[in-house]
Amino acid sequence: MNRSASASRGALLVAAAFCATKLLLCPLRSGDWLSRPLGDDAFYYLTIARNIGEGQGITYDGAPTNGFHPLQMVVCVVVGLVTGFDLQLAPMALVLFNLAVFHLLGTWFLVRLVSRFVPLTLPLAASLAVLWNASGAGLSSYTGLETPLALCGWLWVLTALHDYHAGPSLRAAGSLGVAGGFAFLARNDIAVLCGLAVLSMVFPRMLGAASAGAPLGARARFASIAGAVMAILASPWLLRNLVLFGSPMPQSGAAEAVGSLYDAGRMAQWHAVAVSAVVNLAVAIIPVDSLVWLGHVMILLGVPLALAGLVLLWRIELRASTVLRCAAAASLVLVLVYGTAFGAAHMVRRWLAPLVVVGILGATAFAASKRPRALHAFAAAVGLLYVAKLGIEARRISSGGGSFRTNTVDLAAFIARQPAGTRIGALQSGLPGWVRPGVTNLDGKMDRRVLAAIRAGNFPAWLAASDLDIAVDHGFFGRDLDPAVLARFDRCVAPHGLIVLRRRSKDVAALDPCAAADPR
Repeated sequence: MNRSASASRGALLVAAAFCATKLLLCPLRSGDWLSRPLGDDAFYYLTIARNIGEGQGITYDGAPTNGFHPLQMVVCVVVGLVTGFDLQLAPMALVLFNLAVFHLLGTWFLVRLVSRFVPLTLPLAASLAVLWNASGAGLSSYTGLETPLALCGWLWVLTALHDYHAGPSLRAAGSLGVAGGFAFLARNDIAVLCGLAVLSMVFPRMLGAASAGAPLGARARFASIAGAVMAILASPWLLRNLVLFGSPMPQSGAAEAVGSLYDAGRMAQWHAVAVSAVVNLAVAIIPVDSLVWLGHVMILLGVPLALAGLVLLWRIELRASTVLRCAAAASLVLVLVYGTAFGAAHMVRRWLAPLVVVGILGATAFAASKRPRALHAFAAAVGLLYVAKLGIEARRISSGGGSFRTNTVDLAAFIARQPAGTRIGALQSGLPGWVRPGVTNLDGKMDRRVLAAIRAGNFPAWLAASDLDIAVDHGFFGRDLDPAVLARFDRCVAPHGLIVLRRRSKDVAALDPCAAADPR
């Protein structure tokens, strides 16, 4: 066994150890996989996968939908078929799969990429494994969403890009195309990274790539091959979106764009983007959510430091420079896009998770060129913060709390109590629709009618004219107070802060427990 292979295996052992520690935060003893740790949106995947498995096609609540990323949907269909779409086992299997993807596959991709430009030793591989597995992005594995696959896609594309620029060839261009195509199917915003990668094949000097000496005709030919392969792999998904929905963007993305129900304004969005960008670049788990003041400090100090760090990385002359510059440029584009064109500030940390890749690669490149031992010290600090976070969360969970409780448990329980045949809608309908099929999605991620009403600015009128008997959630962003809604629905506040709208009709059964709740 050579030294590089031994180092890689050591990194995977470290990753396996971290993966095992994450099980401390999973409900293995209670078996209650509906209360934690998946995010509500993960249950959209599982519900659509169940419909596919039952022969209903790619539908949600009986209507076609595209509010998902296709590669993760394939995973959910397989997981569902293996578990028989059991309400508890399917979420459990999905979390365990995501843990394996992030910790094991992600570590393997990272070590493989770094070995391209730095001699791989066991201490270096171990430090890389600690940085990756102890990073804040690791918490995304619990959500049940596509983030782990997307991060692996980033690493795969960057590796293929490095290999191409190290020796331009037909095979290298095709490999980059395959990596980009599958990465795009993992998460569609990877199109930014793929586009920059193909552009750098034609204009390699913009990234200082070694392939700049190749003739322009050859560069254009190789770029065309890579782009064509990406397009072939992505085209079935894009064409379905265009034909059925009129846009290549999944409707879940449109439901979180500017003007959506979740859009709290540009100030709130840019605040979330700035904090998320700095936290992800810092790699370590920083408690900005529990210490609000720390978020302001991250903006005041972290943003200038992050910009200075990116400038420094751009100037580093190392074999990693091409990969680093492409990753940094793609990350900057994502920051601009999610700051200007999207709402849903609560999702930004996950959307900008690829900046963790930039942070780790940047730290590695800096250590390799300036301070070789600095990376080990950085990894030790990140690891200590991870251990602290793990201990705090394990203690909270043991006492019935914790940060990984699914936010729609009470909502799903309320909906499950309503009489059979009641038409019910909720903004966050993932878990409710998983345990009680037929819940209408009211934030536009799944239902095209709702999305059209939101974008047209007449959601209250649509809700009033709909066939829903009950609409319920933790909030409706003020739309529940619209005169059109109050003219058709009785409004009350149920336990756990649920706002319930009950249509005024003798055919709709009285609400329990909302009939005796505060009617404010």
